[in-house]
Formats: sequence, structure tokens, C-alpha cells
Amino acid sequence: MLRVIVAIMAVATLTLSAAAYTTTWDGDAAGDITIYLTLDCYIQIEWQDTDIVFDGTSGWFCDQLEDVPYAACPDGDGKFPTDPWAGSSYYASDGLFYESADGAVIFIRSNNPLSMSVTTNGDLYFEEEGCESYIPTWFTMCAAPFMVDGAWTGVGDIPGDGFGTYLNETSTGVLGYNDPVEGLHPNQTAFPCSPATTSWTLGPLCPGIEGTLKFLGRIHRHGMEDMGGNYTTVLNVLFTSP
Repeated sequence: MLRVIVAIMAVATLTLSAAAYTTTWDGDAAGDITIYLTLDCYIQIEWQDTDIVFDGTSGWFCDQLEDVPYAACPDGDGKFPTDPWAGSSYYASDGLFYESADGAVIFIRSNNPLSMSVTTNGDLYFEEEGCESYIPTWFTMCAAPFMVDGAWTGVGDIPGDGFGTYLNETSTGVLGYNDPVEGLHPNQTAFPCSPATTSWTLGPLCPGIEGTLKFLGRIHRHGMEDMGGNYTTVLNVLFTSP
């Protein structure tokens, strides 16, 4: 009997000893480790060709502004867009449209979000001896080809430039690309140069970004109604990034 009592006392002593202390956490038991990398941004804009020149040896013509193929110049009367009689009402009552064979070319590469805006300054214009003359003017934009977010945007063949896509207006003032209808030749969108200060914006585009943007000009000629002279207009192109 005494042995049983001693055993019970020993168990009770152990129980009291186990409950006699507390555990204190000095600090949090859980936490996060954050890994950091500061990566420099690199944006390359190469203005490879900033002139669109209509000349007397090349170009394209059509009796419609867009959505139809243009034929290589000379036109049906043997004229190029620089000829005084080009688009004359003698053989085309509504004049003729011409597209430049020459284009402005910009190469772009960026590992940072990038946007591009294009702003017009009106139709081709010339003034001499108090006489003003305007020639209705448009331009097209082509990504030939272009990579956005690591994927190439080309959806078809771009005449003279291979694989690519034409930019189109997805909503007012907003440019889109890779459209299976509007992005394909000959359905490229012709953007009007008039009125001045009209703007379109592409982006922001997500990295990786790389490729070529090409601009071509279109005009509406009316033969001898167009005063002879050196016509000019400007497209303001601005790239922005955070």
C-alpha cells in the first residue's frame, strides 16, 4: 500500500513540474522573405527614315482610297503622282488616289511599357504669290513585323516588307494591330492628315517590344487643279514610357 501511494505521489510531482513553466515567443513565429532586383530600362528608337517622298519613278494608284489593291504606277494614262496631269478629270472624273512607294521607317526595341502617339498637321500644303493649294493627304501605318509581349503581331504579307500587320483604329483615337481583317493587305486603314492636331495612340505595349513601324503616304490628285509647287506636311510621332 505504501508503494502505491509513493508511485501516485511521483506521478503527481511530474505533472506539477510539466505545468510549472510557460513559453515566450520573442518576435513573430512566421514571416516573409522578399527577393529584390532592380532592372534598368532600355528603350531604343531608331529613326531610320523620316521622309515620305512621292516621286516620278514609282508609286501606286487606284480610283479608291482604301480597301482595294493599288496598281503600280504609271497609272492608266502613263502618269506618276508628281505629273501635272496625274488624276486629271479627262480620264478619271473623281481624280485618282496615289500611294507612295517610299516610306518612313522607325525601328523600336524596349523592355519597358511603351506608347506611341501620331498627330497630324493638315494636308499637303503649298503657297505661292498669294495662291494657296491643298492636296488631300492620308497615311498608313504598318508593323512589318513587330513583337509585343514576346509575340510577333504579323497576320499576313505586307507588300515589299514581308510578314506583318497594318495598324487600324479600334476606337476613336486608339490604334490596334493584328486584326485578321483590317490588318491585312489591301484593307489597311488610311488615316486622314486633316484636320490638324488629330491624334491616334498605340499602347501601352508590354515588353518585350521589338520591330519596325513603316509609314506610307496617300494623296488624291486632280490634275491641273493642283497648283505646281513643293508641298509639305508633318506627322508628329511621340514615344512615351513610364
